[in-house]
Amino acid sequence: MDSLHARLVDPSGEATIPVSPVTLYDITFSGEARFTPKYSGDIKPFLGVGLAAHIINADGSLIDGTFVERALDDIATGLFVTAGASLKIVSHLGIQGMVRGDLLSGFRSTQVRGGATYYFGHVRGTTTRSGSP
Repeated sequence: MDSLHARLVDPSGEATIPVSPVTLYDITFSGEARFTPKYSGDIKPFLGVGLAAHIINADGSLIDGTFVERALDDIATGLFVTAGASLKIVSHLGIQGMVRGDLLSGFRSTQVRGGATYYFGHVRGTTTRSGSP
């Protein structure tokens, strides 16, 4: 806000700039293929690559209809890569952490994520009751 006041030409000193919040929304659609090496330990590392599309919208009364809003609004597509590890806690439930980098047409982003995973079917690298994999 100080930079706006510094550029304002106002000989009377009565001009004001109303404060207005600016919200930024990012809706993401993505699909990923992961490689998990055969590894018998509890922590399972993985690498992934995928395609993503981001729909970005900026909104706020101070920027509505301005070049700032047009510069922030974007639909971007491109590739992303991930690296992380998962840890199985109980039979079919685990936790995971990862780093994701999006290399898109309109912007670049890096994310650190954590979450839970539910494993359907046989979990690779575990043994059944009879002891066979």
